[in-house]
Amino acid sequence: MPTVTGVLSTEQRIDVVVVGQFSDMTQTAAVRRLAQIPDIGIIVLTSGATPGAVMDLCAEGANAVIARDSGAADFEPAITAALDGRRHVAPDLLDSMFSAKLPAAVRPRFDLTVREREVLVELAAGRTNNEISQRLLIGTETVKSHLNNIYDKLDVRRRTHAVSLALAAGLV
Repeated sequence: MPTVTGVLSTEQRIDVVVVGQFSDMTQTAAVRRLAQIPDIGIIVLTSGATPGAVMDLCAEGANAVIARDSGAADFEPAITAALDGRRHVAPDLLDSMFSAKLPAAVRPRFDLTVREREVLVELAAGRTNNEISQRLLIGTETVKSHLNNIYDKLDVRRRTHAVSLALAAGLV
């Protein structure tokens, strides 16, 4: 497990951990281990992460992924998201994730409806079912129904897997 500098009393609690580079383990492995601690927010500082690496970090439990050289403007939303248990990916990393597409010849085909694709785009942006419902002006039960159809068509079980596959397949 990553080392923690300092001494905490039994009354103190860690709310957010910032993960940098390690010499003895990958960031993904560190996030996987830290995610086992209940109610802790995990922010990852990365340099030049690939879209797949960002998705892996989020799938393993990172709440936020931002560039190592980020300023206060990037840290504030990352900390807020981590404290609220939400996801945040820095805009520059998010742009690279959405621009990373497979050539059309090797891109798998899925029979998603237009509305399912809209839900999938919102899902990839890290929105909750309620937020998707509000943005697309549909009920939360309808969102759940679309998500179940998406999971079936993509042959996945979790939101993170659906987003990861959608990004890799160029669906969003």
